[in-house]
Amino acid sequence: MSTATITKPSTSFEKELLHVLKFGGLHEDNLKDLVRVVAGLHTNGMEKLRVFPKGIPVPTGVTVQCVIDRSKLDLITKILLETPRVTGVVVFPYGIPIPDVFHVNANIGVTNAEG
Repeated sequence: MSTATITKPSTSFEKELLHVLKFGGLHEDNLKDLVRVVAGLHTNGMEKLRVFPKGIPVPTGVTVQCVIDRSKLDLITKILLETPRVTGVVVFPYGIPIPDVFHVNANIGVTNAEG
């Protein structure tokens, strides 16, 4: 497998996400930065993402949702420690008596330090 085949899906994902969120009311510079962060999450193993603009009346960030299985729980730690501009992560377990999958909501946007 060549590097071109690995980077191509990420690039197309980034372009598609940029196209979809461009009409969400986010400032252009902020939008490009947020799309890069979300594309990084996708590259690192968060698959089947749902991404929504976040903020009223003017969106300043995005909410990223996905469902991960037990084998990818270490991804949550990676999101918290390595992802820039994370303002919150909520994890909800599904499964009785032992959780099999986890619903993850990650808020990415302007941090308190940025204004």
